[in-house]
Amino acid sequence: MAEIKRTKNLGVHVNGGLSRAVKMAEKYKFDSAQIMPSAPMRWATRPISEEKLEPISKMHSDHPLRKILLHGVYLTNLARKDKQLFHLSKLSLVTYLNYAQKLINAIKEHDLQVEVLGICFHPGSAIDLSPEEGLERISYGINWVMDEVEETAPDVKLLLETTAGSGNVMGDTFAELAKMRERVKEKYNDRIGYVLDTQHTWVSGYNWVEDLDGVVAQAREHLGAKNIAAVHLNDSMKEFDSHKDRHADIGEGKIGVDAIKKLIAHDFFTGNDIPFILETPGLKTEEGIESELAKLR
Repeated sequence: MAEIKRTKNLGVHVNGGLSRAVKMAEKYKFDSAQIMPSAPMRWATRPISEEKLEPISKMHSDHPLRKILLHGVYLTNLARKDKQLFHLSKLSLVTYLNYAQKLINAIKEHDLQVEVLGICFHPGSAIDLSPEEGLERISYGINWVMDEVEETAPDVKLLLETTAGSGNVMGDTFAELAKMRERVKEKYNDRIGYVLDTQHTWVSGYNWVEDLDGVVAQAREHLGAKNIAAVHLNDSMKEFDSHKDRHADIGEGKIGVDAIKKLIAHDFFTGNDIPFILETPGLKTEEGIESELAKLR
């Protein structure tokens, strides 16, 4: 592999948690990583072992990794009427928030210049509720979670991710995501933010190809640049406004390399220091990671 200089605000979702993210970032010189510190399809109701923080002690001051985003378990659904599933979703977010605070503390202890962006999660699907009831349920759940970690995780943000909006899935419009945040207690206002997903927004009717400036204007109006913590950078297997969640490798989908090139160069993202984190199918192998990063470079 040819020597690569560190790439600013470009990263990947890394399967295998913090340890592998630290290794992969050093090898492939990306500065932003998304991790899941526990199994993605299991409830995270118990504290995560502090042994999983150990890779921080092995990082050196010029290590390329500068931004870490944590993704909540995929089972999370704060729009559920079912009390048990609703509570398990809340507890899993609490577990991740508390782990993230310990991660922040470890980073400070070792005097590293690494930012923990927050916990990203899908708001949920209002399977047995109306859209309005779903909004209220999600906001209630966020308030409960933030109350629970007010003292144990005071420095961690909770980040609502844009969704594809299939079926009863909520959060497929910027306006709806903004409503969720607006209904959270004012004291938590600065700790609730967003993560944009280019594939999800594309299939939800945001046209990155033909109306990049228009999409950016809507994001600025409803979400606010300072509240957007990261962008999940994915091409799409599915057509515009289809509401189908199917990621494609960069340049091999319906959004295409030209639109993605303009998107990552847009001053809305570059000027606000917003990182792009790949979640494409090719990341399953190291060869895929290298290939996807090479396309963007």
